[in-house]
Amino acid sequence: MPVLKRRLLRQFRVAAPSLAARLLFVAAVTTAASSLTPPARAQELVIPAQPAPPPMKYVPDHARAQLAATPTPKERVLATLGLLEQFLARAEQSTASQRYDPAAADLGVYQALLDDVLQYLARVGRSPEGKVDGKTRDLYKRIELTLNKHTARIESIRRQTPAQYAGNVRAAFLYARDRRAEALESFFVETIVKLPKESGGDRAEPAKETPPPKKQTEKPPVP
Repeated sequence: MPVLKRRLLRQFRVAAPSLAARLLFVAAVTTAASSLTPPARAQELVIPAQPAPPPMKYVPDHARAQLAATPTPKERVLATLGLLEQFLARAEQSTASQRYDPAAADLGVYQALLDDVLQYLARVGRSPEGKVDGKTRDLYKRIELTLNKHTARIESIRRQTPAQYAGNVRAAFLYARDRRAEALESFFVETIVKLPKESGGDRAEPAKETPPPKKQTEKPPVP
């Protein structure tokens, strides 16, 4: 029995330093791992998505040069309508490809072109009294018909655009709608026919019908 006890003590003395070293190593590894653990999700800062800034409204240099080269108001309007179609189609393609920033940029150019053509027509085709001639009214009508189709297409773009970018598309839709109303008003401003006034300033009242004379009853002759 004493021999066995001495043998166990000898084994414990030899194994004890190794076991202590192992315990210290495990404790160090556990401490290092806990320091590398990411913070809890409850402490993470979540920033909500901000709406995209409004696009710049400008006429590109190549488009301005193209418009400046048109010799007549009709050619100027037709060239502008062609550019409007071009930039609107580009916005549609960018939206379909989920490239919403380029789509908004093209809609900004679209709005600037609308302003340019309406400001141009406001200075041509008018008499000294400000009346619009027939040819200019036809150009306003052509613009109104084009914008009638374009507003529906811009609304279709808005339905495909995320909320972060949809505000800019909505603004372009309202802008095109207002410019369409402006063109429509310019078309109809001088087409209303006014009736001439009667002499004396009042309309002549219709003549009243005179009732037929009453028949006199004949009295019987006196005998």
